Amino acid sequence: MNEKEMLENIKNGARYILKKEFMLAAELYTSGEYRYFTPSANLYRVEDWAGVYIGWHHYGSSANKLNIENLHWILENIFDGAKPSDFVLVPEF
Repeated sequence: MNEKEMLENIKNGARYILKKEFMLAAELYTSGEYRYFTPSANLYRVEDWAGVYIGWHHYGSSANKLNIENLHWILENIFDGAKPSDFVLVPEF
C-alpha cells in the first residue's frame, strides 16, 4: 500500500493502527494482562461542520485536512517517518 491508497481508504472510512501497537495489544490480551482486546486507531477519518480531516492519535492527537500532503506530513512528523506499510487496518468487532 502507498500513501495514495491509504488516503483513499481513509476517505472511505478505514481506520489504521501501527503494527507494533496492534501486536503489543494482542500480546497483552493473549497473556491475560488485558481483559479486552480493543485496539484504537492511530489514523482515521473525521468529519464535522468545517470539513473532512485525517484524525491522528500518537502521543497526543489532532486532525489535519484530508489530503495527500497532510497525510505525508503526519506520517513523516507525527509517526517519525513511518510508511503506510507500518500500519494495519483496525479490525471491526
